[in-house]
Amino acid sequence: MNGITDLPPSSSQQYIKAFGATLSNSIISNQATIDQDD
Repeated sequence: MNGITDLPPSSSQQYIKAFGATLSNSIISNQATIDQDD
C-alpha cells in the first residue's frame, strides 16, 4: 500500500477507483455465487 503514496495524486485516485471497482465487482460476484449455492 505504501507504493500508492509515491504516485502523483491523479494516478493515486485512478488506482484507488480501479481497485474499488474491482473490489466491488468481486464482492457482488461472491454474493451472487453464495445466493446461488443457497
